[in-house]
Amino acid sequence: MGLIEKVMGGQQKTVPRAAPREVAVAMNQALKELRGRVAAMKHSARSERANCNSVSRDIESLEKQRITRISLARLEGKDPFIEDLDEKLKALRQKIEDAEAIEVRLAEMAEEQARALNRARFEARRELAAELDARFAAAAESYNQAAPALIAAARELLAMRELMIKIGAGNTNGFDLAVALPQARPGEGQTLRPLFSVADSTCMVEVKRRSDEIARELEAIGFELVGE
Repeated sequence: MGLIEKVMGGQQKTVPRAAPREVAVAMNQALKELRGRVAAMKHSARSERANCNSVSRDIESLEKQRITRISLARLEGKDPFIEDLDEKLKALRQKIEDAEAIEVRLAEMAEEQARALNRARFEARRELAAELDARFAAAAESYNQAAPALIAAARELLAMRELMIKIGAGNTNGFDLAVALPQARPGEGQTLRPLFSVADSTCMVEVKRRSDEIARELEAIGFELVGE
């Protein structure tokens, strides 16, 4: 059994995996939703920070009013009326405290969603890899089914060329001698010997054998191979 037969005979038939369109669509939708959530949470966190900054300016302004009111009351020897300002300041400080807590929580939630997004991206890449592997295996199967005929055709061309040159008859132009048909074995990590190559002496022995057969066929139908 030759190399071609060993490879072809020892290779299991691969059934192409159907393109999981519904899986791809679902994955893309999930990624889109997760990206939207992360973006929305980050935007909300930035808004809370901006709100804190705005409220801080309001507090600073009210505190100035409070101190001014206390200062004027002292000058006049009166008790300052600052309860209204204190209530406003208390409410604003609570607003800042809430905003800061919300900002922190939104940042945490955004990080959680970002991790979920990374997991979803990994899963999407895994699905893509599975689809590519299936298509690659199907292409390899088609190639391996066609390989014997390709090898036979290449061998025939080389054999004819060798005979034509040997007897000095015919025109051998128009054929590239750099013939090499690789093996296709998806998942194989080792270097694979070509199925057929002009650099392989074993393959060229087969070409010589076929060239001699062609010569005998021509002689059998009455041709005299001058120059042989």
